[in-house]
Amino acid sequence: AGFEATEHLLEQGCKNLLCLSGNLKRNVYSERLMGFKEALAKHQIKFKKSHCLETKLDPNDVPKVIDYIKNQKQAVDGLFVTSDTFAAHCIKALKKEQFKIPEDIKIIGFNNDPISELVTPSLSTINYPGYEMGVLAGQSVISQLNGSIDLQPANSITLRHKLIIRESSHI
Repeated sequence: AGFEATEHLLEQGCKNLLCLSGNLKRNVYSERLMGFKEALAKHQIKFKKSHCLETKLDPNDVPKVIDYIKNQKQAVDGLFVTSDTFAAHCIKALKKEQFKIPEDIKIIGFNNDPISELVTPSLSTINYPGYEMGVLAGQSVISQLNGSIDLQPANSITLRHKLIIRESSHI
């Protein structure tokens, strides 16, 4: 999913991207960063440490993010934020600093949280079916406990993520 988010920013003409991630020791964030790196590689962009800023994805981290963006040698023109809520806080702060979104910096979040439609401009995002995954996992466990299915390692259900393009990344 991180690949699709990054690929979208690159297809919109972004050249200097930044991934704002949560704790990279957690698989969920390290996998999103892996997709980010794969998309950069596909477009012959060498990943540098400056392409990723690890945060707590907490509103208190936003000033650190804004300073980081403002102090880059090359202007950051694309932002992949691994949380919609944190992306919304970044949009608010960037606008306060006179950044025009998406003209100066395009932004894409992750999760398709309700805030992604409420923030201005509306936030492009990756819809990730986490709730549905939890429901299916719970149903599978209950079915196994009731003896109606046998959970074998080969049994799997694939739920797909989806790129949702909104105003924050598209002109």
